[in-house]
Parts: sequence; C-alpha cells; structure tokens
Amino acid sequence: MNPKWTFRRAWPFGLVLLALFGAVIYLFRAPHPASVPPAPATARALQGASLPLDSLGAGQAAEATLRKALSSGANAAARRDLGLSLARQGRLDEAAKELERAVAADSGDADACADLGLVYAMQNRSDAAVRAFQRAVRLNPNHARAHHHLGAAHAAAGRYPEAEAAFRRAIRARPDLAEAHADLGRVLALQGKGPEAEAACRKALELAPDAPGVLADLASVCAGQGKLSEAEALFRRAVAADPKDPGPHLGLGEVLAASGRPADALEAFGKAVELAPDRPDLRLKLGLVLMQQGRPSEAAEAFRRAVALNPGAVEAHHHLGVACAQQGQADSAAAAFQRAIRLRPDYAPAHAGLGLLCQKMGKTEEAIALYEKLLALDPRVPHIRNDLGALYANRGDLPKAVAIWREALRADPSDARVKANLERAEKLLSERR
Repeated sequence: MNPKWTFRRAWPFGLVLLALFGAVIYLFRAPHPASVPPAPATARALQGASLPLDSLGAGQAAEATLRKALSSGANAAARRDLGLSLARQGRLDEAAKELERAVAADSGDADACADLGLVYAMQNRSDAAVRAFQRAVRLNPNHARAHHHLGAAHAAAGRYPEAEAAFRRAIRARPDLAEAHADLGRVLALQGKGPEAEAACRKALELAPDAPGVLADLASVCAGQGKLSEAEALFRRAVAADPKDPGPHLGLGEVLAASGRPADALEAFGKAVELAPDRPDLRLKLGLVLMQQGRPSEAAEAFRRAVALNPGAVEAHHHLGVACAQQGQADSAAAAFQRAIRLRPDYAPAHAGLGLLCQKMGKTEEAIALYEKLLALDPRVPHIRNDLGALYANRGDLPKAVAIWREALRADPSDARVKANLERAEKLLSERR
C-alpha cells in the first residue's frame, strides 16, 4: 500500500499582490497612457502647470497671435511661446520643433531648454529630456523647475539616486516648491528610506495642505511604514479634494484591503474602475479583492477585462488562471497560465500555478518539469520542494524524493509537512534494504 504524501492544498500566489499595499503600489500608480504620457511615478511632476501661457490666452487663438508675431520678425521668445501653445493643444511634435528652433535662436535661454525638455518627456523621449534639462540647469543653476523636471526624468528611468539629488537641488533653489518635496518623498520611499520620505511628504503637505496629489503621496508613504489608519485618513482627504481622480480611490482600496476590510476595499476599487474603466491595472486590483472575498467568478471577469485592455498583462493572465482553477475550469486555467508564461518565461507564479494544476490533474511528469523550472527561477518559493518530492515519491523514486525533502528541511527546518514526508520516506527506504 502506497503511503499518503502530504501536498499543500491552496493555490499558490493567488493573492500575491495583496501583500504589496501602501507606498510601492501607489507610487507606481499607472495613469491611462492616453492622458498622461510620462512614467507613472513621476507623471504629476511633468504635467502642464509649468507651461506659462496664462498671459497668452489658450489654444488656437494664442497660436494665431504668435504666428502673426513671428511673421513680423518677432524674437526667439515668441517662438518659444508658440511651442508652448502647441504643447497645450497636445500637438507635441510641432511643439518640439518650435522649441528646438527657439533654443537654436537663443542658446542661452534656460527657460526654453527646460520647456523643450518637458515636451520631450511628454513624448516619452527620456534621454532627450534629460539632456535638455541638464542644459537648462547649466545655463541657470538656480532654475528650480528644470532641476525638478530633471529629477522626474531620472525617476521615470529608475535612476532614483540621481532623481533624489535633482529634487534636492530644486528645493535648495526654491524651498517652497511643494511638488519637489513630494517627489523627493516618492524617490526616497522607492529607495527604502521611509522616515526621510515621510518627512519630505509632510513638508510638501505643509506647503500645499489641500493638494490631493501631496495628500496621496504622504498616504502612500505612511502605508508603506504600516501606518494604515493615518494612510486611510489621508487617502480619504485626497478623495474629498479630487473625487474624480481614480488614484486616491485606488490607494484607499489597497489600504482598506491591507487592513482586513475587503468589502470596503471593494467599494473603493469599484469607484476607481468607474472613474477610469479603461485602466487594466484597476481591473486587476478589483479582481484581487474579489478573490480575497471568495468570489472567483466575478474576479475572473475582472481579470478578463484587464487582459482585454492589455493583452500583455502577465499578472492578470496568471490571476485569471487562479480564478478559473478555483472554479474547477482546468482547461481555461491552464490556457491562462500558459499565456502568462509565454509572455514572461521567468514569471515564477505562473509556473507554480500551472504546476499545481497539473499535479491536481494527475499529470505527474508535466508537474515535475514545471516545479523543476520554478526552483531554477526562484529557489525560495515555499512548498515547492515538498510537492516536488511528493511527486517523485508517487512516481516511485524515493531516493530522489528524500534528497529533495532534505534540501527543503535545510531551507526551512520548521516545515512539519516536509518532516513527516521525509520520515516516512526514510523509513520505507530502510525497510527495503
């Protein structure tokens, strides 16, 4: 009679993202790409507030006035203003060309260089933006806006120490620039400097007490340090300040879920989805909370919407697989896991999910191959060595199973299931000798 080897029972990684609430998730909030071209963590720093067109009017009227001035031989400043007018209309390619001409006409105009960098950033031309901002601060070392946008461009490229330095220079040039303090807080949080990040965000809030973005930034930092009650209060203030911004609703939902209040979190995520129905990241978060509430059918629908909006969303494909598996839809689950693996062959959770699915379906060889691959990708994944050993044992290869379980016990001496399996296997091997 074959012994019963102890497998795990839960689907792996089913709610892996729910452990990531707080600073990191909200700092990487993703605006809809059609509305905010720059990278999510720095989008607010690159918005149009720095396009100084208030005195010029707006849109086509300003453009017509400026073109008339240029036709009469106006100077480089008018060309710069024309570039800004075009940028305000969303005509970024034309704006860049006009600003390039303005810089060529007056190579010492730091403002024109900074504005050109801003337009480059809005075009997602990160390297060109950095060069333009660097030129602006060489021309004017006290140009706070250029330092600020240079920091934003570095942060968008993941160069957080460089971003931190640029934001600090912006603050030295203009200590009352709330956005620079807030963005400094973001990059400090991304570098794991929680207390410094909180101090920077609190300074930003002191300077701009009702700014929804600043409230949300401080909320994120507080959440990242486990201050969930304060984070919730700050996110609620941000929601009240700008009810139409889905970001604070998203952050609030994440904090509520992390606080063990999935029903309240679901309401917040639902509001975020209502405000931005075409954002796949919000559909993903909504699905995760539905999974937490034990509603896999509704979660699967949210994940399907997410992958319809973004077919390359690896995590959404994976979680769709988990939701289908929990409903007993093995074929759909396998297809979703396989899509995630095709999109990202090194994505360990999908290998774990498909491996467990094969294991439950009695496809021992496929499960073994997937678990071996998973261990090569990430040897720290819990439970996999235990299950891999059990699969080898069921196949009749007890020496291989024993070797794997011994390795698992070295990694985690407290794992009772591994201990029990290893003791039974060693006893069987001893009886066979």
